[in-house]
Amino acid sequence: NALLSPHFIFNSLTSIQHYINENNKRKASEYLAKFSRLIRMILERASQSEIQLNDEITRLKVYLDLEKEYYLNLVLQKICRLLKSRK
Repeated sequence: NALLSPHFIFNSLTSIQHYINENNKRKASEYLAKFSRLIRMILERASQSEIQLNDEITRLKVYLDLEKEYYLNLVLQKICRLLKSRK
């Protein structure tokens, strides 16, 4: 349930919004699909008293993939702004 923190949800929605604003429909769709898959896994897990290790590993991989993509985009945006300001 820690993965459903408001901060994580906000970051994910911000990433989707960024792709939409950049008119990158493919990336927006891919990110939204991963995000919705993760939300579904978390909600399904909430009703279970036990979870398979493979299911937990899969959930963590999807979560980490979303986080990696968010922070990579954040760094790239900062680099672009820095380069533009030096012109």
